[in-house]
Amino acid sequence: EKQISKLTKSLKKRKAKKDGGAAKIELTHDQKQYIAFYNMAVKAGNAFPEIVASQASLESSHGKSELATKYNNPLGIKVLRKAEVNAGQPSVRMKTREVIDGKEIVSEEPFRVYDNIENSFVGYKEKVAHPRYDSIRKATNKEEYAQALQDSGYASDPEYAKLLVGIADRYAPLIK
Repeated sequence: EKQISKLTKSLKKRKAKKDGGAAKIELTHDQKQYIAFYNMAVKAGNAFPEIVASQASLESSHGKSELATKYNNPLGIKVLRKAEVNAGQPSVRMKTREVIDGKEIVSEEPFRVYDNIENSFVGYKEKVAHPRYDSIRKATNKEEYAQALQDSGYASDPEYAKLLVGIADRYAPLIK
C-alpha cells in the first residue's frame, strides 16, 4: 500500500502536459513497459497477467536487457527440458544470476529466442502448461500465483514471489 501511495503521489507531482485542454500525465519508461508487458500477457491469454508483466519487468530490467532487446525474451524463458531441447527450440547461451543453496552464482544457461516479444508471452503460456507448474492453476489470486511459480522452480531467487507481487502492486494504479 505504501508503494501504491508513493506511485500515486509521484504521478500527481509529475508535470502535467496539456493535450487538447486535458491534463496528460507523462509516464516513465518503466511504467510504459510494464503496461505493454501487461497487455501482451492479456493478449496471450496468460492467467494473472499482472504477475506475468511483473516477471517480464523483473527478468528484463523493464525491457532493457540484451535477452529482451536482441532475442525477444523478456521473461527469461530457458530451454531446459529434454522435450524442448529435442524440439530444437532456438536458443542462445547467456550468463544469468542464480541462487543455489543460498549462494548467488553466475552460470551460463540456454535461453529461448523468439521472433518477436509478443511470441514470448505465448511461449510463456506454453512453458507453464507443463505439469511442473500444475500448482499455478490452483492459484486464486496474484500472491498465490507468484508463490506457486517460485515453488515450481521458475526462478531460483528465494524472494522471487515477493518481488513479483511488489512490482504488480507498484503498477496496479496504471492498469485499467
